[in-house]
Amino acid sequence: MSKINIRLFEKIKNYEIDEKFMKSSISENIINSISKYLVLILNTRQGSAPIDPNFGVPDFTNHIGGLSSGNISNIEEEITRMVQNYEPRLSNPKVRLLQEQSDILSLKFSLEGEVCINEQEIPFRLLTTVGSSGKISLQQ
Repeated sequence: MSKINIRLFEKIKNYEIDEKFMKSSISENIINSISKYLVLILNTRQGSAPIDPNFGVPDFTNHIGGLSSGNISNIEEEITRMVQNYEPRLSNPKVRLLQEQSDILSLKFSLEGEVCINEQEIPFRLLTTVGSSGKISLQQ
């Protein structure tokens, strides 16, 4: 297994300015790093990153109104693909729609996976919301 860690620039930035970072456990720092990076990945529109045209997710705003099983399945697959391709610290990612849809202008998904820290698999779960604007927000 490869050694999992926080991103280099995060480590440098946090080391210089954040005492809380220094006092946090390694697993907390890695989980927070993964969460922050997932927000970046999932809020980047596909085709907008000049270095990699496949980086980012397609525009989901057309899918919000029409909740056919095909649309939902496409969103789940796209989010899963992005996580698999661009966040290797999270293994076995699974995305599924949460049925409790109180807001008809957004979709809520569960993003689950595992993070290997010190050769131990730690469960990882985030709630993912695709808003009417297409912006994706995450909650731990």
